[in-house]
Amino acid sequence: MKNVKQLKIGMYTVAVAAIAIVIAVLVNLLVGYIPAKYTKFDTSGLGLYEITEESAAILSSVDKDITIHMIVEEGMQDSIVTGLIDQYVASNSNIKYTEVDPVLHPTFTTPCGETHNLGDYAENTVIVSGPERDKVIEYSELFQTEYSEEEYYYYMYYGVEPVGTTSFFGEAKLTGAIGYVSGDDVSVVYCLEGHGESAFGGTLAGYITDDNYTTALLSLLTAGKVPEDAGCLVINNPTSDINANEATAISDYIADGGRVILITGFNGVNISQFPNLCSIGASYGITAVDGMAIEGSSNHSMSGYPYYLLPEVGSHSITSSVYNNLYVFAPLAHGLLINDEEIEGVTNTALLTTSSSAYSTDGSTISEADSLYSGQMYIGVMSEIASEGEQNGCFVWYSSNGITDDNADSYVSGGNSTLFLSTLAYTCEKEESVSIAAKSMAVEQLQVSDAAANTWSTVLTLLIPLAVIIPGFAYWIYRRKK
Repeated sequence: MKNVKQLKIGMYTVAVAAIAIVIAVLVNLLVGYIPAKYTKFDTSGLGLYEITEESAAILSSVDKDITIHMIVEEGMQDSIVTGLIDQYVASNSNIKYTEVDPVLHPTFTTPCGETHNLGDYAENTVIVSGPERDKVIEYSELFQTEYSEEEYYYYMYYGVEPVGTTSFFGEAKLTGAIGYVSGDDVSVVYCLEGHGESAFGGTLAGYITDDNYTTALLSLLTAGKVPEDAGCLVINNPTSDINANEATAISDYIADGGRVILITGFNGVNISQFPNLCSIGASYGITAVDGMAIEGSSNHSMSGYPYYLLPEVGSHSITSSVYNNLYVFAPLAHGLLINDEEIEGVTNTALLTTSSSAYSTDGSTISEADSLYSGQMYIGVMSEIASEGEQNGCFVWYSSNGITDDNADSYVSGGNSTLFLSTLAYTCEKEESVSIAAKSMAVEQLQVSDAAANTWSTVLTLLIPLAVIIPGFAYWIYRRKK
């Protein structure tokens, strides 16, 4: 009987253990189907896995099959990158995730038909693939480290290895890539060449790429006209004038509903020496002022540098991203004027304006006594031109090349690049623009005052131990007396 009883107890124990194992397996399977946003939490305190409202809005509109491919060998996955990708997959059922081992698959063809040589990519590179196109996000683009001037100094002179500050660009890159591959059309930004134009700075060029624009150079001398697939034409800081035929081609493009952004500045040469370029603006009632613009109001220029303008930002959808929020820095500018006489079918809007105390000199002096022109001027003007087509033409003229200069942009916390990207979005009629900030991976040290340190030291080393010891000792005495 004793053996039978033990056998029953043993069978009961085995049955309970088996049921517990089955329940545990089922629970794990069920949890696996719960979206990652409910099961995985960011405990880093840095928000690395959090998706902003801007990303959420873009992801919610995705109605095409998107696949995020990570190029990685088994066991080499970057947990930060995969953790963020999990949130994207959980946010929309149209977004899938796969891993591709470059050793097993040296070449890889995505669903849209593009073939990639995976040996060209570093571990944890991401390829976002849509129905019509791919976007490759190199691993080096996801994590970027910046070094301070002080760190550079100590490295150059004392050999101290710089630490730098590393930022995670995962959300900005992934959201931008998904917007790019899921969109129907890609805006082509043509940049005029052949007149000493400046290329975009590396930082601005990166922003433009992240915002899903395709850039291409255009020579009107060979092409003869602006291509039909142009989202807009950018003429960035030319150092010589265009010819009459090019001016006609640009004007015809605008008349047919085209969009043009012109950036000029004072480079020691008067703008009047670019008559063909100026003739485009003149046809819409914009007159260029010779010389270098000087600001007579200290509230509209950098301290000590009256030719480093901080113009007043006008109210318009183009400037809404910087209006009452960021400065725009316009160094070495020349003035623009809007003619009082209205031109039929043309609407001019001031985007950037000097104070009424501004004036212009030939650049050899900043004295108002030697001014070529005195009074309020414009540093940014937009002309919208009614056309017979489906959309109106648009001509935007900024008269400081600092608008597209990385160094100038750094002085105003990205105000210039923000304005230029907004201008691109408006001229290219782009509905969504990705402007998600990177997330710093630097953990800030907790600063504690001496008084607070003493208080916490007393609590941790004295009060808490006593709170545990005294009740225990009292209970021990109570048990001894029983």
